[in-house]
Amino acid sequence: MKRILFLMLIFVNFLCYSQNVVEKHLDFNGQDFLYKIRNANFEKCCFLIHGFGDSYSSFENLFSFFDSLKLKTVYFDLQGMGENKSVKSNFSDVLKLINLIFEREKCSQNFAIGHSMGGLILLLATLENSLKFEKILIIEGSISAADFNFFRYLQSQSMENFIQKKRENKGYSAIYSRNLKNSDTTQLRIFARTIYENFETYRNKILTSEVKFLYVFGRNSANLDSRKELGSYKNIDTLSFANSQHWVHWDAFFEFKFFLKNSFFSK
Repeated sequence: MKRILFLMLIFVNFLCYSQNVVEKHLDFNGQDFLYKIRNANFEKCCFLIHGFGDSYSSFENLFSFFDSLKLKTVYFDLQGMGENKSVKSNFSDVLKLINLIFEREKCSQNFAIGHSMGGLILLLATLENSLKFEKILIIEGSISAADFNFFRYLQSQSMENFIQKKRENKGYSAIYSRNLKNSDTTQLRIFARTIYENFETYRNKILTSEVKFLYVFGRNSANLDSRKELGSYKNIDTLSFANSQHWVHWDAFFEFKFFLKNSFFSK
């Protein structure tokens, strides 16, 4: 009986999900790029961009919460990753892609959340294309000294070794390991090399810009001083969460949701 109820619950959730999600395609440099939308008819929109070697699964734990806030949610896997593993591009083309999706899907009110490399991409795309967001939140976006060290580290070893590296098999780390193994190594190398070689240029462009954003970090993350220091820039506010590391939105799930509902998405 319990098994039957469990299967029925899965089926009901599947029906709700399938009715709630629209898959869309766009031609990107002659390639088919897939992106998805939840609640296409809502007038308040949130764009989500995941990090290096990851997937939109980074945000899946928030989807039902976003539904409850009546948010149109736009999300996708970046080039060379997940459902878009076969799509190839240079790093600058990613910024053009973000603009294409934004122009297609923007609403009367638009918000954006980027994680890690996705935070860097979000900010650069906003600057390059003058995108208009009510608010921008980046979760440990790749603009601190700790992030430069990460991309420098990637230059010192093969991408295959990084992908196959043994990680803690719990929390989001286990999901991330699977996502890395479902990514195209050549595309990851292109992204890692470009960001490493242009890191200071990208960082300075963001830090000296007029684009205001909130930088969120975990108090158990590496190199905390470099993360806290970002709050000294006039266009950046910082917020930290206890008992969390790189995937703050997983590690501090309930506290993060509370903040989004009562501060980020509120006027």
